[in-house]
Amino acid sequence: MAKKDYIPKEIDDIDTFFETWKNNIAAVLAALGLALTHADAAKAKVADTRLKFTAWMDIKAQAQSKADAFYASLKDTLETFRPYNQNLKTTTGYTPILGGTIGIEGPEETPFDETNAKPKGKAIYEGGQVTIKFNKPRQVASVEIKCKRGADTAFSFVADDTNSPYNDTRANLDAAKPENREYVLQYKNKAGALIGQPSDTVKITVA
Repeated sequence: MAKKDYIPKEIDDIDTFFETWKNNIAAVLAALGLALTHADAAKAKVADTRLKFTAWMDIKAQAQSKADAFYASLKDTLETFRPYNQNLKTTTGYTPILGGTIGIEGPEETPFDETNAKPKGKAIYEGGQVTIKFNKPRQVASVEIKCKRGADTAFSFVADDTNSPYNDTRANLDAAKPENREYVLQYKNKAGALIGQPSDTVKITVA
């Protein structure tokens, strides 16, 4: 028998956990010879937390819907906005100073250093998977992701991704134990060759 009570670590699992508890606590109390009122205080807390969780998920869904609408509108706007400004720059008498007054003259780009370019990565564990977020300059075709986990002594290929983030949905080697993982990222050019330098090691523990 476990010495400690079990509470899920993942937020998405908490509500399901509470629902299971609520649906079965009466049977447990009956088996133990305890009155149903024995759990009243705990049931009230569980109900309040579940209401707040539902309210949070509703707002989260609404926020995602608003975000989707914004990005769709942004894409539509830029399809007209960019060609207009590009055409404006070809007009006789146009100068960068004039364009700067409406903000269409950005800073000069720093030349891409193919020898020393180094990805920056971040790992987050959520929803039962590891999400790897990374930066990718436009001069880069893709990002190679390698991983070392558990008792592995060397990094092995996981994915070649063109857009951040990458979701590592692999189950732990030992489902009964937390697993330490290390990730390393490196840029690739259009020919598929590695360029630049490997990223710093990104470490995370998968429950």
